[in-house]
Amino acid sequence: MPPYKKPLPAPYTHLSTNELHDLLMKCAVHLYKMEQSPSTRDKNCRIPMGYRAVCSAIQDEFLLETGITVSLSHNTLHRWVEGKRTRAELLEQQQWLMHAEEKAIVAMCIEMARIGFPWSYSQLKEHVDLICIMKYGGDNPICEFPEEGVGVNWTHHFLKRHEVALKTACSAPLEMKHGRAVNPEANARYWELLKKTIIDFNIKPHNIYGSDKCGVIEHGTEREVVIAGRGTKGPIYQQRSGSRDNTTVIVTICADGTYIQPTIIFKGKAFRVKWVPLYDTQEDDQVDNPRIGYQEKGWTNGEIGAAWLADFDKQTVYKLEEGEYRLLLVD
Repeated sequence: MPPYKKPLPAPYTHLSTNELHDLLMKCAVHLYKMEQSPSTRDKNCRIPMGYRAVCSAIQDEFLLETGITVSLSHNTLHRWVEGKRTRAELLEQQQWLMHAEEKAIVAMCIEMARIGFPWSYSQLKEHVDLICIMKYGGDNPICEFPEEGVGVNWTHHFLKRHEVALKTACSAPLEMKHGRAVNPEANARYWELLKKTIIDFNIKPHNIYGSDKCGVIEHGTEREVVIAGRGTKGPIYQQRSGSRDNTTVIVTICADGTYIQPTIIFKGKAFRVKWVPLYDTQEDDQVDNPRIGYQEKGWTNGEIGAAWLADFDKQTVYKLEEGEYRLLLVD
């Protein structure tokens, strides 16, 4: 390739296939015009490259540098050199939203997923319909916007166009109160307080316990396909409210890897024998010997909490040495 070639665009690893094609085609246009300029021909004293040769040169150079093959059409290059509209420009003219508007929607999808309210397919369509109604409505509309909205396949094509930035995944339900408690300021303050407490009281790892409850809620735990940023790692949490009917499991583990017997709180007004698991009484397996309790909604309350704390003290006091403290972390 001649030394006066236009540098390949970077970064190209975060571009979609169509965006990468268009950027390389711009490089081809630049190279072709340089080849056809009189100054270049006089300087090199050779026959300038044509459309096919320019496309091949750009393809080979990009493949050599990245290992990625992108096909460039000499017919498309001819149209671009002649100043005709690109494929992206033609598609944008046929779409309800302009490119900048779609970029704003992509940013909103990523932000909503970040704060725990990711949009589903239907929610994305609903918001886009509202934007289009405001854009194309009024006394002098640009065009008539259909009553059914952008169409049932619009969201699918939208996600395909922005597959580099967005992805879909099954949501993981997150109870509303838990979601609202998660923020950078509270998180930073928590770790500062934890570090100070451990240092001030000289708490050893074998005396540090973490306890949490896991609720099996009858309603509000359904999963659905939602939209999030492509770089999002881990589960995509979706805040929602569930019913108060619940079975609660309280588990407690120690920093040294040990654990105590779990506690299960069933929903009920009286104790039921069927709640007691069948196990071999000769086996000393703490997981298979849970503490059993009940409450009208299957939830924890002050009475159950006090009983659990007394049981925690009974199961962990043997590790204490004179002058030592225990640290219990709960949500």
